Amino acid sequence: MSLNKNHYKLVNYLFIAGILLSLSRNSFANYQYGIGLENMTFLSNEYQIDDSGGDELFSINPGVRGEYYFPFLNRGWSLGLSLFLPKSSDDSLYSTTLLKTDLQTNVGRFLGLVFFGGLNFNTLVINGTGEQLVLQNGDSSSSFYGPSEMRLNYFFTPELGVKKYFNNIIIKFSVSILDSLESEKRSYNHFLTGVWRL
Repeated sequence: MSLNKNHYKLVNYLFIAGILLSLSRNSFANYQYGIGLENMTFLSNEYQIDDSGGDELFSINPGVRGEYYFPFLNRGWSLGLSLFLPKSSDDSLYSTTLLKTDLQTNVGRFLGLVFFGGLNFNTLVINGTGEQLVLQNGDSSSSFYGPSEMRLNYFFTPELGVKKYFNNIIIKFSVSILDSLESEKRSYNHFLTGVWRL
């Protein structure tokens, strides 16, 4: 898919988000905005971290987050935007930066916890300088090349989570599912978020 087509998709998505925001007539729970921090563990079930085959359940990949709260169809909704710090690949051939836009709504309460669901629109920015990495392959060696220019990858993921309110502070834990309909390719990102409602 070309960059122009991807850019066109992003513009359309932002236009839809703007329409949703324009439907808001008053504040949700007397708070209209929130700012905070979010940590992401990317593909938590895909990385082996020990010889026994254990998966990486938590990693440090922090980002900043903003949220806007609004009512729609008699429900409270939030539109969020998270930007995560760039992360280098293990071989240092490229770096990735994730921008996550999400739409969330509460679906239930139990024992003081609030359960929510939503949909994420993710933009993965891949940057490289085209550097070459030479690795030993038996008696010979093989060359591997990083990307020589910026690449953009767009994808949607459903998200499910739970949150707890502490006055003006919201603490969230959520999981997004990649390739949710394909059992062999299915993987998970999970997020730990703290938001201060303004």
